Amino acid sequence: MIPQKKYSIEYQGLTLGEHHFEFEVGNDLFAMYEESEVKKGQLGVEVYLVKHSTFMELEVEIIGEVEVACDRCLDEYRQPIDYFGELIVKISAEQGEDDGDVIWLNPGEDKLSLAQYIYESVILSLPFPRIHPHIEDCNQDMIARFSMEG
Repeated sequence: MIPQKKYSIEYQGLTLGEHHFEFEVGNDLFAMYEESEVKKGQLGVEVYLVKHSTFMELEVEIIGEVEVACDRCLDEYRQPIDYFGELIVKISAEQGEDDGDVIWLNPGEDKLSLAQYIYESVILSLPFPRIHPHIEDCNQDMIARFSMEG
């Protein structure tokens, strides 16, 4: 399945009121972004959606782990992700500008793709610097090489 469709909600047929959706996010999402520093991950996404006549309110929770390179030793390590965000989706023929907290949809669109939102939320959840939680987990050979060069 194409990731854009896999992480989409068909909102046109939803009744007004509250709805709940769950997605399992895997490597396919990160493969969509060639320059992504995340190549692998396993995440659960829960979306609580309240549909109104001209807009939707979403609460999005993303929990899981992604693999990223350690800034200290360059080895991959598993970084926990625990994200919560709120999103407004406005449905209007007059398009505004998406700004991270607001997405605009044309009334003719029947699906809301959350792929880009999920990806950006994961990337923005990564700590800086990205390092192993414990220095003893780092690649000691690389640490020694960096120490000799300095």
